[in-house]
Amino acid sequence: MRLNFIATIMMKKILLPALLSIFLITISSAQERRANKEGMKLIYSSDWDWDWHCNCRLTYDYKKKRNQNRRSYHTRYRYYHDEGVDNEFDFFSNIGPNPAIYGFSPSVQAIHYNRVNSLFIGVDTEFEDFTHNFTDIYGFEVQALGGYSIGREEWQYQLGLEKPIGRKVVLGADIHNIVTTEDSWRTGLTENTISSLVLGYDFHDYYKAEGYSFYGSIRAFDFTYLGVSYNTDTFNSVDAITGYNIYGDGNIERLNPAIDPSADEIFHQSIGLSLNINPRLYQYSRNFTTSLVFRGEIGNYDGNNNDFEFNKFIAQSNTIFRLDRSTFLKWRLMGGAITGEAPAFKQFALGGIGTMRATDYKDIQGNTMVLSNAELVFGRTSDLDFGFFELDGFYVSLFMDSGWAEFNNRLITESDPTIGFENFAVSEFTHNVGFGVGGDMFRLEFAKPLSDSGGLTAVWIRLNPTF
Repeated sequence: MRLNFIATIMMKKILLPALLSIFLITISSAQERRANKEGMKLIYSSDWDWDWHCNCRLTYDYKKKRNQNRRSYHTRYRYYHDEGVDNEFDFFSNIGPNPAIYGFSPSVQAIHYNRVNSLFIGVDTEFEDFTHNFTDIYGFEVQALGGYSIGREEWQYQLGLEKPIGRKVVLGADIHNIVTTEDSWRTGLTENTISSLVLGYDFHDYYKAEGYSFYGSIRAFDFTYLGVSYNTDTFNSVDAITGYNIYGDGNIERLNPAIDPSADEIFHQSIGLSLNINPRLYQYSRNFTTSLVFRGEIGNYDGNNNDFEFNKFIAQSNTIFRLDRSTFLKWRLMGGAITGEAPAFKQFALGGIGTMRATDYKDIQGNTMVLSNAELVFGRTSDLDFGFFELDGFYVSLFMDSGWAEFNNRLITESDPTIGFENFAVSEFTHNVGFGVGGDMFRLEFAKPLSDSGGLTAVWIRLNPTF
């Protein structure tokens, strides 16, 4: 007993804080490397190559072009995207302005901590470009990740291979056997790791995905991407392994839900369709910009052997109105519908972090949903200096979250997804309001439900923007 007690104390007081420090240092160095690269990323150039992953043009004569375009480029990029611990572009991540076709692959990270994997230690090609010669000679992009889950006591991996054809077409494939989540759009993977390990709040639900995919994407216009993929997976339920955290109790000990009440293993084949318009929110005019994402997961078609046959459609727009030099309005509008019978982990769920900030976690569920997040932001044109530290891009915001979801039985037998919105009305929205203060890397939010909306007053510490 005494040895177990000592081991527990050493783990809690020495080992894990040290690992957390190493993790944060790794993030900081990655941010610095990324900042150094931004000077090479330009929007306009007469002599350019296209970089698929950053969706931008690279120029050889960068000193001349950089001086000409520095202000316009950095204004657009910095004030709309360059914030939060998860702003690093990741080939396998749903976070960031990447072509939506990548969203059909699992969201993973080389080093992370959660209640299912516990501590996951791995490496990926972002840490060391050992594929440079292969990439440079043959024109392939290789993305590989492998690691060991201490909690599950197993090795996990994901391997992707991509081939650009000319400047507009990309073909690729990936194979994976890894624990992943559908919730990375709520809060980023890095943010969730820090929250789980330090404070004991894990805001993701997890499942195991084993399978492969093939995909292709084309840049139809400068900032428009069309994609299609074929995906085959076996999904499995996974149990929560650990509730350990350094400082708080949180919610990390809650059960990880099964992928469906009727099945712990599901075989699923699907065709993924995607459309991205202006994913990096480049400005259409001085005071306005918008982006559009459409994703369709088609799993109900002749010839498949799926355990659940369903089609899932999601549309999302992100719009920014600049009111003056230091004030702008951000608005995210999402809508989705599922036809056929989908497993529980594929259904829509609103509430909690990243969705409706004064509503219980995943409290509003259904096979159809609408979500609106509006935020009026003041500031972000200068830093706030308190003497002992500086807060980059300091701002204050007022926000309103509005959401609606329901189960529509007609969608189970009908193939038209618009049927799901037959009962929708603005008066059916649940509303949350609040305000936030913070900067590029830290944000404090206070939210409460409007009268008769239900929910609870909430305080959030965020390391990423809500949207």
